[in-house]
Amino acid sequence: MNCFGKLSKLLYGKPWSILVRAPLFALLAALFWKFQSKAICEVAIFAVFIYALAAERKRIHVWVNSLGVPFIILLVFTVITVPLSTSPMLSARDLVKALPTLALAFAIPLVFHNRSRLEAVLFYSAVGLTAVLGYDLVRLLVKLGSGVIAKAHSFEPFILNHSNVASMAAGAAFFVLAYFAWQWRTDRLRLGLCLLGMAVDLAYQVVIASRGPQVAFIGAVGTAGILLLPGWRKKVLWVMVPVLAGGLLLIVNPRFGDKASMRGLCDRDKVWAHTWELTKERPVLGYGFGKKVFEDVYHSSNPPASPFQFHHTHEYWLFALFQHGWTGLILYAAAWALLMLRLLCHLRRQIMFEARLLPGLIAVLLVFIHLYGLADWPDNIVQLMLIWLIPVALVVTGREDVLTGSQDEERNTTIVNA
Repeated sequence: MNCFGKLSKLLYGKPWSILVRAPLFALLAALFWKFQSKAICEVAIFAVFIYALAAERKRIHVWVNSLGVPFIILLVFTVITVPLSTSPMLSARDLVKALPTLALAFAIPLVFHNRSRLEAVLFYSAVGLTAVLGYDLVRLLVKLGSGVIAKAHSFEPFILNHSNVASMAAGAAFFVLAYFAWQWRTDRLRLGLCLLGMAVDLAYQVVIASRGPQVAFIGAVGTAGILLLPGWRKKVLWVMVPVLAGGLLLIVNPRFGDKASMRGLCDRDKVWAHTWELTKERPVLGYGFGKKVFEDVYHSSNPPASPFQFHHTHEYWLFALFQHGWTGLILYAAAWALLMLRLLCHLRRQIMFEARLLPGLIAVLLVFIHLYGLADWPDNIVQLMLIWLIPVALVVTGREDVLTGSQDEERNTTIVNA
């Protein structure tokens, strides 16, 4: 207990504690996102889960509302249909692997239940990811030199599972840092650091040349203006930003000029068409939860020839249909529709621009990932982000007296009091 007291005093008890706290939390966030599948990270997640049950269980009721209940129903449906899978053992194994993700999702609205805690998690996650990607950007520039944009996408080893995953991480970190850049716009040091991080994330997206994440990023930028800017004139003018960015992207990214891969989107058309035919054979409940079930079914069903080894459908909603049939797809659609409706209704109630920023950020991040999911399946840390944004949205759209406060206080809570 004395050790915890000394650590707490070091991190929070001195005027200079921020100089220790900020780098430490950023380092921990970087290590977490880089090694999130390692045992030590899973132990940390379950420690947070146990703490939530022990110290914050009185807040469990926060899940019982129009946002939380549909996702609880979806989870229950997934669990009870495991025995009905074409391979119950494979589904059960993938469900067990998902337990750390689900445990933290449950704990987030209990532990990070106010603005300062939530902003701290968002900020240090963005800083940690930017640090990891900044390192990778330097590595790619050193290794590939002037051919970096043409070669970086397929250069291995990947820093985060795959170049698409890393590109999505860069986009998400950019949006979070943009939020804090606005919050700290009167603080030159913090503003400068946020802008530097945003520049790193944007440069990484350009260099890694992942087409899906880039298109999703531009779509999310357009969504941000439509959601947050007042007045239809400003919204219309803002639409020109993603239009111009899209035109520039076609010039900058040489992969958009690769006619062979663009024609079938790297054979995605084949996996989409064949999966669609497979879903017709089990339309009600699908084949069962998990990527392993998909691999088992798809690759034993005489699929179209392709040089690619498909581990999933490369489409979020098609994968939901494959796993759970039309029953599950309806549950997925209802849950996400209610979540976005709750976010949009919450946004409409906010009169002040400052009050719209945090729920707007969460909405933009969700749009970003779901746009990506139209031509790929959110995997690895992108999947974690998508699932963990559900409880974050729960907190953001919760009791407004928890999330409100003076603008000056809001701008400084993350680093000073987190």
